[in-house]
Amino acid sequence: MFALSRRSLIWIVLLAGCTSPGKKNPPPQPPPITRGTPASPKPLAIPERTISPARQRDELDDKARLIPQAPRLEELTQRALDVKPPEDASPLQVVKNDEPIKTAMTDDSLVEIKNIHQRAVAAYSKVDSFEARLTRRETIKNKATPQEVIFFQFRKEPYSVHLKWIGTEGKGREVLYVQGQHNGKMHVKPSKEDASPLPPMRMSFNPDDSMVRSKSRHDIRQAGLGDAIRQLGNILDMIARDPSQRYRLKYLGQVTRPESVNKMDTVEETILPKTEALLPQGGRRIYFFETGTELRSRGLPTLVIAYDAANKEVEYYCFDNFMLDIKLNDADFDPDLVLKKK
Repeated sequence: MFALSRRSLIWIVLLAGCTSPGKKNPPPQPPPITRGTPASPKPLAIPERTISPARQRDELDDKARLIPQAPRLEELTQRALDVKPPEDASPLQVVKNDEPIKTAMTDDSLVEIKNIHQRAVAAYSKVDSFEARLTRRETIKNKATPQEVIFFQFRKEPYSVHLKWIGTEGKGREVLYVQGQHNGKMHVKPSKEDASPLPPMRMSFNPDDSMVRSKSRHDIRQAGLGDAIRQLGNILDMIARDPSQRYRLKYLGQVTRPESVNKMDTVEETILPKTEALLPQGGRRIYFFETGTELRSRGLPTLVIAYDAANKEVEYYCFDNFMLDIKLNDADFDPDLVLKKK
């Protein structure tokens, strides 16, 4: 082995960090506690990051993709307009303040009945007098009477009626009535069958006479077209005052009848029990209005049929062969002229 000098040994010990051979280094001691306000810590130094302009644009694009921009007002409005309602949705209707709001509860049937009645009133207002053929069937005291065919003359003012039987039943019979004249009585010329075995003789009766009423269901002062129009108007007024009476009328549409070449507007009236003496159990009455544009009788109730509670026909009145453009005068309703012996 090589011999070490004293100087060399000292340098080796110093370089090894030891004070003396065989002893370990003591553990490091914490710094002494200093009373008073501690010194502020030094900020952490972060080196600045240098980003190129191209890299900055890329990062901005990435942020734009992650956070979408809020839509503009114009886009929101357009989206709302583009939304389509479901197929079963009803379209929204804009109604002006001065217009009635029409809902699903609107009674179109009643509106049509009112229109029919208004057309009838308008058509009848143009009639001063007319001639027509009346076909009549009635049930009196539960007994059906034979069908009658009557030549019918009518004048509004003064109210005047002339009936002349021209069919097989009662042929030759005549009845004449003028309101406010001839002592307020109706004048009758019987048929040969009525007077048999005596010859026919002219007679006069009060319209309410029991003998007269035994031959007809209605007073002669209710004859013609006007009574049916008034009756329908009265029921419409009743419904207007009391909507619970709406069931009294029903529109049956335009129906085909053998009495007319055109379809007829049809309205059914429900007759309550004890409201009509001739229908104590109630029933129904059906009004048929002419619709043919080529007819002068358009809009008028030319056919009226009534049924009792058992659905048995008790009244049938049909007007046809109208002459509406004639002017009947006093001579046409003068019993001394019309009913004179021929």
